[in-house]
Amino acid sequence: MKKIIKITAVIALVAGFFSSCKPKETPYMDNSAKPKVTFVTSAANTNVVEGDQQYVITANLEYALNENVTIYMFRTAGTADNSDYSAGTITIARGTTTATGKIKILQDNKPEDQETLTVTIGDNRTANAEVHPNSMSFVIDNYVSNDLDITLDWSGDLNVAGSTMDACDIDLDLYLLDAGGADVAHSWNDCPEAVTLTGSMPDGTYYIVSDFWNSPILPLAAANAFDLPIRVSYDKAGVFLDQSKDLDPYTVLIDNISNYGGAGQVLRGIVEKAGTTYTVKDATGSTIVTGRQANILDLYRNNTNNTFRRR
Repeated sequence: MKKIIKITAVIALVAGFFSSCKPKETPYMDNSAKPKVTFVTSAANTNVVEGDQQYVITANLEYALNENVTIYMFRTAGTADNSDYSAGTITIARGTTTATGKIKILQDNKPEDQETLTVTIGDNRTANAEVHPNSMSFVIDNYVSNDLDITLDWSGDLNVAGSTMDACDIDLDLYLLDAGGADVAHSWNDCPEAVTLTGSMPDGTYYIVSDFWNSPILPLAAANAFDLPIRVSYDKAGVFLDQSKDLDPYTVLIDNISNYGGAGQVLRGIVEKAGTTYTVKDATGSTIVTGRQANILDLYRNNTNNTFRRR
């Protein structure tokens, strides 16, 4: 009898030893009992100007699970659309109890009325946790730039004597001149060329001048000349976009090319600036403007601080 008791004791001791050597498991709760999810947002319902701003939502799980918990965020009301915001999901990783997500209010340049947006956080698609939906609401004001962007564009294909030519091989420049003929901004090395009349520049009258600087093809006689179509566009983000006008084309002829002593400078537009309000005028719209055309180019050429082009 004593021998049997001793053997039983040894077996129990060995079993206890091996049991103590087993790795301890993380004490996850039974998934059949769903933990509750609560939310904390970085801001209450808010008024905002569109502009890539973001708001953080923190999701807290009552206790950890042995699988991921995914919470969905989505638009449920408002006039804003998918181009105005981004949301997505919040994923609380296996074995953890907290995670964050972001709602971003995006900026675009479109002229828009005030918009509204309600984003709901959580719904019944989260099957492994108890989620009581929360929401954030926004009133979104339109982004309005203080600046006027001006672009001179002549890109495209040209048919020259039966051959196709890249119009950007022709070199035009763009100048922004003040009322005294001083060069306040210019663009020389791109196609299209672009300059900006900023809101911080002084109020007054500004002139938009294009300069036909050079061409890889130099027709010497009018019979061999060809036209280069050009257009100018004006953009004030949040107010108007691509307000463009086809301009009188340049005639590609050596007499019109500045780099060869030709008369390449042409007035293309006039802008009246008052604060951050801009009134754009067509340079060929009236005889008054035609008079200004001659005057502003003379002022520019006579301004000793200016030189049409460089190289």
